[in-house]
Amino acid sequence: MNRSLENRGGKIYKFTSTKTTGIGRRRGANNSPGFPLHSVAVVGVSFLCTSIAIAVLYYYIHILSPMSIGSADDPKLGARWRKNTKARMKTKRIGTPDHNDGIVQGAKKSGKFGPILRGEIHLVELDLSDLHATPDDDMTGESDLYRGAVGRFCEIDWSSYKDNPPVFPMFRLLVEESDCNNPDNVMTVDLAKVVHKAREYDKVIQGGDNSVHVIPPRGVVFHESRVGSTLAANSLAAMSPDAHRVYSESAPMNSALKGCELSRQDDDCTKEAHIQLLKDVVAMMGRTNSPRESNMFYKVSSIGSKRINLFQQAFPDVPWIFIFRDPVQTMMSHLDPSKVTVVNGQAAAVCTKSQRRPPFDLVTLVEATGYDVYELTYQEFCAAHLATLCESALKAMTKPHSLGKAVEYDNLVDKLISSVIPDHFGIEMTDEGKANILAISKTYSKSKGGEQTWVEDSQRKEVGSTPEIRDASDVFLAESYVKLKQRSIGR
Repeated sequence: MNRSLENRGGKIYKFTSTKTTGIGRRRGANNSPGFPLHSVAVVGVSFLCTSIAIAVLYYYIHILSPMSIGSADDPKLGARWRKNTKARMKTKRIGTPDHNDGIVQGAKKSGKFGPILRGEIHLVELDLSDLHATPDDDMTGESDLYRGAVGRFCEIDWSSYKDNPPVFPMFRLLVEESDCNNPDNVMTVDLAKVVHKAREYDKVIQGGDNSVHVIPPRGVVFHESRVGSTLAANSLAAMSPDAHRVYSESAPMNSALKGCELSRQDDDCTKEAHIQLLKDVVAMMGRTNSPRESNMFYKVSSIGSKRINLFQQAFPDVPWIFIFRDPVQTMMSHLDPSKVTVVNGQAAAVCTKSQRRPPFDLVTLVEATGYDVYELTYQEFCAAHLATLCESALKAMTKPHSLGKAVEYDNLVDKLISSVIPDHFGIEMTDEGKANILAISKTYSKSKGGEQTWVEDSQRKEVGSTPEIRDASDVFLAESYVKLKQRSIGR
């Protein structure tokens, strides 16, 4: 029996509490008012436990649960994506073993980013219209340098490309073949966010029995345009299909090299942010769940040659080549009179696309020769455009510690086999690899009428060239051609 006294309004009241045992208490057994201290503790502990349970449940649902696979930004899109790819994920998850390790098993439950983190779907497009540097107050780490980049991912049918590279000379054709132009098959995410998730994921699975990894870039092919770069890409892919992944003029790489130029907030986009973006894009494009894939290569669109210096800053340890060709032959590949349509003095060719709005570097180059850029013939403009690509490559090669080399078109296959791949890119050239390259080199993969046997055409181009093409080549390309030959492999 416990007794207590309480002063209420000047009167003393005595209360009595009776301790009982058993399941319940008889009515009136405890008349004490107030709330016992031990009950407060129980409520506090219960609240804390409940909060923890809710937090764990939220983490499981939104971060770990495989049921949350889908678009990080569009739940409806994610639902459609799951429905359309569920069967394919079961049958085409190449190289994904059963994981018995507890840590790795937990990492597999990677939530809405799961297919990306596990290397099941691949980066196919970037939207950099809102790209900007991360404000200083918002930075969460050294690598948190940009915001506003959006990545689109889809399952690429790599097996079709590796079986026959000449059928897909450009990455966009493989994207189309993989039905990635269908929005139902595309997952759209914030790039910086998924990169952060990927880093966390990779730390968890490190050392576990897991095939997911990032393929390191082993070499990059830059080029003057129409100089055999597709042959180089096909050769790298065919040499060792299981081990090599090749991106041939892929949209993500092209966009990443342009970076801030594509942003509506370019004033708020720094060089450091641009370089980090490029690093992240390459890392995400290298994710794979095939344990055999070990070497990644890029063939960049010709215009990307203007940004080799940026690439070198992002990847100073990755070797690259710049393929070039005799100026007249290159010009004929662009402006062959028998193939090019000319209207009002304007040629419908890749090298003359910017003639109405010439870029600053081209204007500068033309003025240095004493010409007026707005008075150039289309032949002269084409030559000047190609010269800007060559000069950019030369400038990058002369940087200290540059790993860039020039490779001339003549005997390109022999140079790839004997020098470029084994010596410069550091990939062992086996007899099988050599045979695969020689076999693929017999196919011309850009024929609009389907695959055709490749035929050497240098002599034909020389004979068919016009005086205007030869003169323009001499004025704008001759000097850079000589310099490139001096720095070329196997000259």
